[in-house]
Formats: sequence, C-alpha cells, structure tokens
Amino acid sequence: MEYLKQAERDVILKSLSLKQRTFLEELMKRGKRTEFANVMAKEKAATTTADDHAAFEWEFVDYIDAGPEWRRAEPKLLCECGRPLRYQYIVQNRSTGDVKKFGIVHFEEHVGLPPHLALEIKKGLEKIDYEMDEILIKVDEEWTLATVGIADLPSEIDVPNDIQQQLDLELPLLDRQVRRLRDLLAEWREKRYKEELAEKREAEKKKVGQSERFQVNKRKFDLQGSENGNLSITNKEKNAVFQYIKERGESEFWASEVCEHLIINHGMTSAKYSSGAYQIFGDVCIVLKEVEQQGAIEFIQKDDVNDRLYKVVDSIGITNEIDDDSSQLSLF
Repeated sequence: MEYLKQAERDVILKSLSLKQRTFLEELMKRGKRTEFANVMAKEKAATTTADDHAAFEWEFVDYIDAGPEWRRAEPKLLCECGRPLRYQYIVQNRSTGDVKKFGIVHFEEHVGLPPHLALEIKKGLEKIDYEMDEILIKVDEEWTLATVGIADLPSEIDVPNDIQQQLDLELPLLDRQVRRLRDLLAEWREKRYKEELAEKREAEKKKVGQSERFQVNKRKFDLQGSENGNLSITNKEKNAVFQYIKERGESEFWASEVCEHLIINHGMTSAKYSSGAYQIFGDVCIVLKEVEQQGAIEFIQKDDVNDRLYKVVDSIGITNEIDDDSSQLSLF
C-alpha cells in the first residue's frame, strides 16, 4: 500500500465536504485513542510493581490538526519543548492530573515512557494514519462498492454502524471493512440458498403428494372398474392365483406377494405406480376378495393403500380349474 505525502493528503481532504472531513477527523481521534489505550493496558498488565504501574497511567485526551497553514496559524500548537506542531497529541496522567502536549516523536522524552513502549505507541498511531491514507487514496480513485464487485446490499443485511456511516457519507471503506462486508454477504447468500432449497423441497414434496393422491384415486377407479367386470387378469392367471394360495397352506401372505408370483412365473407386467405398488395390484385384490367371500381366505389388515395381508383358511377346498372362457371363479 502506498502512503500519501502531506501535500497530497491536504489536497484530497480539501475536496471533501465539511461533513466528510469532520467524520474523518473524529474517526482519526477515536482510532488513535483506542490504539494508545490498548498499548498502555497491555504494558500495564505485564508490570509487577506499583511504581511501574504509575508510569502507565497516561490516557489519550485529544489529537489536533492545525491544518495546512499551521506555520502561520495563531495561536500555534506547541510541543512541550516549544517546537511548533502541525499535529499535537494531548495526554493526561490519571494519578497526578498532569497534562502533556507534544508531537509524535516526543512520547518518550516528555511523558517518561520506556523506549519500547513509546515505539509501540508510535506504531499504533501511525497505523491509524495509514488507514486515513487508504481512505483518501480511494477517494482520489473514485472508489465505490462496485469497485470491489459489490453491486448492491440486500436490505435484509444488518450492515455494521461504522460501515453504514461511511457509505451514507459516500466515503470509501477500508479493506478490512470490505472483508467484513463480504463475510456478511456470504452468510446472507448461504442463508438465502438454504431457504430457497427448503422452499423448493417443500414444493416438490407437495407435488409428489398430489401425484400420489392422483395415483391412489386412479387405483380406486381401476378397482371399481375391475369390480364391474373389467379385470385384466385372464382365467389362466386366476388359476395361478388359486394354485399359489393352495400351495401356501394355512399361512399368511400379502397381496403384493401374489403380484410378484404372477410377474415372475406367469409373465404379467411389473409396472408400478409412483407409490411403489404394482399396477396389477388392483386386479389381484379383486380376485382375492372373491376368494375371501367364498371363505377360502381371510382378510387380516391393510397396509395403507399399498398392500393387504390375508390368511389361508381352507386351502384344501381351493380349485384352480377354471375354463379359459369362463368369467366365474370356481373355488370348491
């Protein structure tokens, strides 16, 4: 990342509105105050004596920019050593109440901080200066959200306040803010994808349910047609049903097992409805119902609309001798 010279920084700042400049000035102060406090707190936590703690009781009070005309400004901003300043830092000791004013290079000299601590504070304060430069460079480049591939922000996203304030003032975002925004967008897209997927699955579930109801109604219609004499099972296949029951002895069997017997051993169609039931199931049930009415088998239970359980009561009395031209069942 490149950094601006002071003259370049002043030119870009001058191009901003008063609201934009005021916002950036306050942003700088907050950032520097936070960096100063964080470094002091970290160092204080690492000390072991009360005397050491006293050296870290300084708190950040203010940061003042005298502006481009600082050399001719009156009154001038001065360092503790009397040197005129463009940027003045003001700190106060919480224990003694002492107030110190100086430039960034005199932390160690006028506040009595250890050299390593003064260096850490300087690094933290300069980091905020670099972030200001990042924003100003992007202002000069006419940065927008579209620059980083963000077309717009969905209204459902809860944009963090610091980001929203900059967007409202038409100020560029820092790279770290862009990363946060992209993370929020990724979370929103994932949530939206899951919601759309759930909606799609629910719609497909309803569609399947409607199809199942249609097939059930169709099977009921087919059963009614079969009961009216429109069976697709031939007498030969009826005889196969009787023989199957007869060979079962006094045991239970499912109607679907009869269907499978006819498909495997007698070449009937294995086509199924979407529910999984065989298409010949309805006709097989009509045949079994007639056998039941003659007392040869007993209906036990129904498995929804997909199957029926029977028990052989009198297999000896079942005969499978039906003439191919006959439409009546001969059981005894």
